[in-house]
Amino acid sequence: MSHSHQKKNKTFSSASTGSNYAVNLYEFIVHDGQYNVYAMDYKDAWATLFENEPKIKPKDIMFMTETKCATKNETLH
Repeated sequence: MSHSHQKKNKTFSSASTGSNYAVNLYEFIVHDGQYNVYAMDYKDAWATLFENEPKIKPKDIMFMTETKCATKNETLH
């Protein structure tokens, strides 16, 4: 019988983000899953991650990516 663990995949938004702000998506990859954080910048993303998941430590982060979100001038209406 195989004992595979389901990987974590959680998403958080920074308290400083809102519908009127252009935010970026930061993906933090850890050994047992992934955390997605919508934030204004990488410092805000790190703070939001650690606020929501205090057991995660900087040494636990294996990889981080940043995906820029479109600004109001770059979107189609």
